[in-house]
Amino acid sequence: MAEYFRDFNEQDVLLFIDNIFRFVQAGSEVSTLLGQMPSVVGYQGCYYCTIKRISRQRYLSSSRSFRFNLNYAPTSNHWCQRVKQTLQRYKELQDIIAILGLDELSEEDRLTVARARKIERFLSQPFFVAKVFTGSAGKYVGLVETIRGFNLILSGELDGLPEQAFYLVEVKEIILPTNSGQIGVLPNHAPIALAVDIEKGSDIDPQEAQQTLEIAETNLNKAEGKRQTIEANLALRRARTRVEAINVIS
Repeated sequence: MAEYFRDFNEQDVLLFIDNIFRFVQAGSEVSTLLGQMPSVVGYQGCYYCTIKRISRQRYLSSSRSFRFNLNYAPTSNHWCQRVKQTLQRYKELQDIIAILGLDELSEEDRLTVARARKIERFLSQPFFVAKVFTGSAGKYVGLVETIRGFNLILSGELDGLPEQAFYLVEVKEIILPTNSGQIGVLPNHAPIALAVDIEKGSDIDPQEAQQTLEIAETNLNKAEGKRQTIEANLALRRARTRVEAINVIS
């Protein structure tokens, strides 16, 4: 239409396209329906030719002006790809995990898998319409907070938390399961845990407590990865506390 006004009506034309992506997306859908081979990034194979042809139209008339400005192309988004790269690497490792298991991966790959799983669960959001199914109240998570959450996950600051803690929450607050329900942990706030499961020192079997301590020490030496080390350390601290309780009584 813009070309018609320029070439046939001999009028100066200003064509403003607020989002060229819609045009490209439509071409991609048509290309998929026609069974054409997509490009590397998933768009139609003639993507670059189409954009160049549109941009070139402004030079095809010497008598009238035609202004076209392309400010955005979907394939030029080459920054902020860490989340995508992490999920893609996790997808590549899934076959190896299914055949050989997670223990056969390198330390770096295990860390990538752990963070990718947290990202997958963080991508879930507590929708308002899903309250009747999840029991969780709906929340609106803004763009800034979403980006901040991804940065915290990818930077490793939240490596010590289980992946279940990221399901249907934002990183402004981490929800952890407990024996009697859930607790919320805010950033830079240490949770206060009250003892609800108390074991008397007189009820502890000394032989069993010593065996548990030896097993905990062995498990700590065999622990691989940050998560296993944390769990083994917690088990060892509990075992030592039980032995110390016996020694105090005796």
